[in-house]
Amino acid sequence: MFADPYEITVDAVDYDLNRVGSGDSGARYRFSGDDVTFEMSISHAENKSRVRHLVKLQQAKTDADLYTPAVNTIYTMSAHLVVDVPIVGFTPSEQLEVVGALGRIITGSSYAGTIKLLNGES
Repeated sequence: MFADPYEITVDAVDYDLNRVGSGDSGARYRFSGDDVTFEMSISHAENKSRVRHLVKLQQAKTDADLYTPAVNTIYTMSAHLVVDVPIVGFTPSEQLEVVGALGRIITGSSYAGTIKLLNGES
């Protein structure tokens, strides 16, 4: 089970996301401030042959409208990590190695992979 609250850091600011829901197949966490909200959901789904693990982090913020600066608008974004594996065929260690490799692509070299992704490179 993930910690409650679960702490995330965005732009050098720490946010404590409190668990606001949980069940057999997942949990939801939330932080809500004056002009920013973070929600994290974790879920696990299994069928006859596969298991899908998902973690999703969503941010909502209030900021000036691009076209009407006197009006505030709520903007949202989200990032997901999905790990989809067959019931048999990959050990937990092998699964961890593949997820770790993806993590290093995203976070290595000062987030160079993430910067390329967000700039539309492939």
